[in-house]
Amino acid sequence: MKKNLGKILLFLIFPFVLSANTDLATYSLVSNKKNVYIKEAVEITFTAVQKDHTDEMFFFLEPKKSDSYAIQLLDKDTKKISYHNQTTTFKYLLFPLKEGDIDIDFDFTIKAASDDAVAQIYMGGRNNVKWIETTDTNVKIKPIRLHVKPLKEDVDLVGDFAITSKIHSTNVNSYGSANIKYYLSGTGYDDKKFTPIKSIEGVTIFSEAADEHLKSTKEGYEIKREFSYALVGKKDFKIPSIQIKVYSPKQNRYYTLSTKEYDIKVSAIDPKTLLDDKEYPEGKSYDFSTLKEITIALLIFFAGFMTAKVTPNIQFKKSLKKEKFKDIKDAKTPKELILVLLQNYKNRSIEAYINELERLEYKESDKNFKEIKTEILKKIM
Repeated sequence: MKKNLGKILLFLIFPFVLSANTDLATYSLVSNKKNVYIKEAVEITFTAVQKDHTDEMFFFLEPKKSDSYAIQLLDKDTKKISYHNQTTTFKYLLFPLKEGDIDIDFDFTIKAASDDAVAQIYMGGRNNVKWIETTDTNVKIKPIRLHVKPLKEDVDLVGDFAITSKIHSTNVNSYGSANIKYYLSGTGYDDKKFTPIKSIEGVTIFSEAADEHLKSTKEGYEIKREFSYALVGKKDFKIPSIQIKVYSPKQNRYYTLSTKEYDIKVSAIDPKTLLDDKEYPEGKSYDFSTLKEITIALLIFFAGFMTAKVTPNIQFKKSLKKEKFKDIKDAKTPKELILVLLQNYKNRSIEAYINELERLEYKESDKNFKEIKTEILKKIM
């Protein structure tokens, strides 16, 4: 049993006694950068090593919320060194959002449990698990201070990015739409406010965005995002070349991304010529692609109208689901899925699933990983 004590599930711990400072462990808190620009990626590493080997020990670290930065857990790794001796490492991805000196502060808690308390969870069957009684110690740690420099120029993005575009056709009729897609890829700060097209005079714009890939790394977010637009106009219009200003902290340079310009030709069409009295196409040479284009345009128009009226600041429901739940579907291990849930779905009442995944990770559960994932998706959809 002692060999497996390092695998005690976190959800089986509850506070027993809150005490003041104590010399239970050594720790270090470091960042890979101290002088940074706004929205430049910073990796913060916290390592705790058990010093007092009397009891089993568990380490908890929680960053304090602040408008000065955005922070997200990258990884948590606990290693069992020997009996009553373990080390835990937390890695965080942080983006400073304000210039000047900012402090990154954390709440550090040490939970200690005696062998007798730990042994209680092994009493009885699976449905009679005991909770562990722990002695909790809140340790005051010195925050990390970063000096954040302002950017010398106004930019749209921070990082290393590329953008391309693809248009279906530059010739449409007055009942159709010009359908264009932009593909943003690269690594850096994930600015949700960025959009390739904001407005075009005389043109109604419907849009949606979907992430093909979004992953947090110590260099920033790896992003592959698709922006889809349906543009409807009654006369010829131009999709301008988009100039996107970017700063790369990695290369320490400012640069501009440019997209292609498109001239859209809009041809008038008489609705009476589309269908005759018998609702058949007029003439043998009628092009069914025209009717298909009109149908698609109307569907896009309706979807865009409903989105604009009902949820003006939210993407289409379909794309939102794809964006939010793709990370769950892509998770390949219980540990990876736990991180995804903690990072992106804290407010979805998924504690029970995290508990089950922890049990599965430590081979204390006979449930199937795919079944748990399916249950989670049903719960949050």
